[in-house]
Formats: sequence, C-alpha cells, structure tokens
Amino acid sequence: MLEDLESFARLISPVHLWIVFGLASACTALFSFILIYHWQNYGTDKETMIKAQTLFGTVTALLLIGLALTISLFSNLI
Repeated sequence: MLEDLESFARLISPVHLWIVFGLASACTALFSFILIYHWQNYGTDKETMIKAQTLFGTVTALLLIGLALTISLFSNLI
C-alpha cells in the first residue's frame, strides 16, 4: 500500500495542491460572505447569531490552516 501512496504522491505537484487550496479558500470566502449576510439580515436572535458566526469563523479558519499545513508538509517531503 505504501508503494501506491508513493506513486500517487509523484503524480501530484505541490503547485497543483496550492491551486486547489486557493480555489477552496475562494469558495469558502464566498460562502462565508453569503452566510454572514444571511445571518445579519434575517437572524432573529442577536446572541445566537454572534455565537454562530464566531463558531463558523473559528472552525473554518482551523480547517484552512490545517489544510495549508498539510500541503506544506507534503511539499517538503517531495
């Protein structure tokens, strides 16, 4: 199985991974703006809305940071 992973890793360039990361970040930013707009204009409870935005922003940032760190580590291994 390790041979399969190594051959797969040779097919993927770090540049391709960073391009996918950029596209994923752009889509995430677009959806985040849409959700925040929706929460601010149609939310009924201010306290719940602030908690939702904070939780969403924190989790999103952690996921994107984790993805960037994984790509960086993968890039250094190749």
